[in-house]
Amino acid sequence: MKPNQKFLLIAFLFLASSWNLYSNGGPIDGSIIYKTGDPHLLQISDVELISEKLELSIHDDFTDVHVTYRLHNRSNQLLNKIYYGFPVDYVYSDCCDTLLTEDYIHSLVFKYNGKKLTITDAPINPNKTYKGVDFPKLSTDNGEYANWQIETMKRKWFYTQFSIPANDLITLEVTYTLKNSFEDWATSKSFYTSYSDRKLSYDFSPAAYWGNGIVKDFQVIINSSENLQIAGLSLKQEKNVYTFSQVDFDFRNADPLTISYDVSAKKLSKEFNSLLLKRKNIQSIKASSSLKNYPVENLLDRNPATAWAEGRPDSGINEWIEIVPDSNFSIAGVLLVNGYTKSEKTYYENNRIKQLKVKIDYPEENYWGDPDDGYIIDLEDRPYQAIDKNNFAAMATILLDGGDGGRRIKKIRLTILDVYKGTTYDDTCISEIYVSGYNWADY
Repeated sequence: MKPNQKFLLIAFLFLASSWNLYSNGGPIDGSIIYKTGDPHLLQISDVELISEKLELSIHDDFTDVHVTYRLHNRSNQLLNKIYYGFPVDYVYSDCCDTLLTEDYIHSLVFKYNGKKLTITDAPINPNKTYKGVDFPKLSTDNGEYANWQIETMKRKWFYTQFSIPANDLITLEVTYTLKNSFEDWATSKSFYTSYSDRKLSYDFSPAAYWGNGIVKDFQVIINSSENLQIAGLSLKQEKNVYTFSQVDFDFRNADPLTISYDVSAKKLSKEFNSLLLKRKNIQSIKASSSLKNYPVENLLDRNPATAWAEGRPDSGINEWIEIVPDSNFSIAGVLLVNGYTKSEKTYYENNRIKQLKVKIDYPEENYWGDPDDGYIIDLEDRPYQAIDKNNFAAMATILLDGGDGGRRIKKIRLTILDVYKGTTYDDTCISEIYVSGYNWADY
């Protein structure tokens, strides 16, 4: 083997986008990263991968990646100019001027024995353009599938270069932050955004090109407060940390590590809070009855640990709540947190609403043709989970969606028609009602 021979090793990340179709709407946010390319890897049999430690920190839409390799040059010769890097393929459209900017992948650092390496150009197609690439099949509104075509696919390479002295053991570190694959949509059917799952997939197969493809010490550590769905490795979970470790791990037969998680409740809560009417913008709220110490005003205090409870000696069928918002406001949505969500104990001990009648009175000039007798909503009896004022939508039901513009409303009346029985008390409870909207005079 010649001492000045060049080598190329590619480590790459695959991000599979999730695409959904909605009529009368379009994407408002997402990650354009589609997938990696198909790099041609060169076997470097004289370099043994002693250990690999992959650390992922997943938060909101992003993943912080930190990989540490310990590499041993078992030969008696200098291995010079080893190229190391990874490509990312992403959707590009001339119409939208979409580029793989730092919004999608940033803070890339290569380190060799603790010292930063220069990010370099590569000798192989550094910015190749692909034409007429097909997307995976896309689900349409009627449940059928259709193939769509991308006008352009771009490939972005990230490289560094280093050498390993003869019989030397070195440490290589790679860190970067990427925006996980997703596509959020806005439509004319809803005032609120439709949020897709966040997804990422980490491909281990390039590591098989070090030595014999087997690493003596392999570790994966994932930190995230999100509820992750993980495939490819059997990780142990302890609170917000997921771990995997194995001796003599074979990269040649390893499945990709795939991760997905749902952020829709957190995002929807943030949307509601951004337009939440203040208490002074609710002219009045009243109820047909209230249990002592559980007044109807609790429904507007933004505290899911308090609740309104109807005051009847039975289950409260036909009891009602009435809300009158400020007439200057267009109402974007009304959301209800069902049950007494102070704790799991209070949630299951008390009744929860099973069926609700929603009656909305509009100003005559803003009447949208809703039936005079209102409409009925069946509420799912959701398993309890802890919520707070910033993240509550997972336990909530949207009672009214004002569409793409919101509506001015005179009065909202909610009437209990049926309940899920509590284990201890025959009191029907609601923890919160969120009314969101905007002052139409400001727009």
